[in-house]
Amino acid sequence: MPLLSLLRAGLWENTPYKPKGFPLNHKQWEELLVEAKRQTVTGIVYQGILRLPEEWLPPQTNLIKWVAEVDRIERNNHQMDEALHSLLYIYKEYGLSPMVLKGQGIAAMYSNPSLRECGDIDLYFSREEDLKAKKVLAEKGIDYETHADGSICYQWHSIEIEHHPTLIDLHTPQGKRFLRHFIPHSLSHSLTHCHSHSHSHRLSHSLSHSHSLSHSHCLTTPPPELNLLLLSTHILKHAIGVGVGLRQFCDMARAYHYYQGTISLENLRAIYREAGIQKWSIILHAFMVNQLGLLEEWQPYTQLEQTDTAPLTDIIRQGGNFGQHAPNQAQHNSSAWQRKRKTLLAFWQRRHFSRKYAAKEALWTILSLAKGTIQSSKHK
Repeated sequence: MPLLSLLRAGLWENTPYKPKGFPLNHKQWEELLVEAKRQTVTGIVYQGILRLPEEWLPPQTNLIKWVAEVDRIERNNHQMDEALHSLLYIYKEYGLSPMVLKGQGIAAMYSNPSLRECGDIDLYFSREEDLKAKKVLAEKGIDYETHADGSICYQWHSIEIEHHPTLIDLHTPQGKRFLRHFIPHSLSHSLTHCHSHSHSHRLSHSLSHSHSLSHSHCLTTPPPELNLLLLSTHILKHAIGVGVGLRQFCDMARAYHYYQGTISLENLRAIYREAGIQKWSIILHAFMVNQLGLLEEWQPYTQLEQTDTAPLTDIIRQGGNFGQHAPNQAQHNSSAWQRKRKTLLAFWQRRHFSRKYAAKEALWTILSLAKGTIQSSKHK
């Protein structure tokens, strides 16, 4: 598949290994761009294109469109960085230290962060700081919307911001029991991520969040094992629900590359097992190794070539980024009830996949969604 060949080359910055189907004609390059946009991996694929032999490069009319898309992605990332760091600076002035989840924290793990397509900004505050953060928003005159799960959303410099009440989305009793001791233990050692506008970066372990933002931008991100579990469960939530695209898998693969030598793979296996997501973890890691080219020694499982990743590949192809390109998904003006109904329907449509890889988690997630829907309707 040309898309995966170029994606692997861009993800790891190596020459495409015997790319199948090349050279491509004009129509095939058009189709490739459409699919890359559906999966929000255009910038990464473009990096792969630049590593092709000159005779295999796209025709100029196609290449211009790729360059335009890459320019858009870079400008969006610049806007996202500016918004994030100005927001963090305000919270810092009030003595608050939110943790940045996914997004720009993961982008800095790429060789060229500006080519990773960005979305919104997800923040996590400790329970003690959460109320203070809401007071800051009120003082600044920023209106926010509260969701049934306790999260809040608002706009900052035209960027969607979300404060999450929990770090990890696990809904089974087993998963929740595990998280009750795993999260506090992990957060006893926070990870502060500092990078400049040029995207150079360094990592430093710290028990405080008091790093200056004046000369470099410091993002407090989850510690490695917690971050990997966060990424895994985030992908799982969307895979068994509305759908998920390639970018989320690229993020986790890059995180493994970034953390190599600093994490215990044996501990990670135990974490995934105790969290109750071992079956899911195996197909997830098999996809990253077999399809994205993640080196097997960088992740915790072996003999992954024997794992059939076709069921997961089908989900990725069907809906693209978060299922936004699946049939009947383009209802932007639907009501909150219609969106929730659509989400529950998506879980039903994924029931065969869920039953095989995450049966209990899917069941408890649906029950949690139903409970949230009932509670929110009572408050209206």
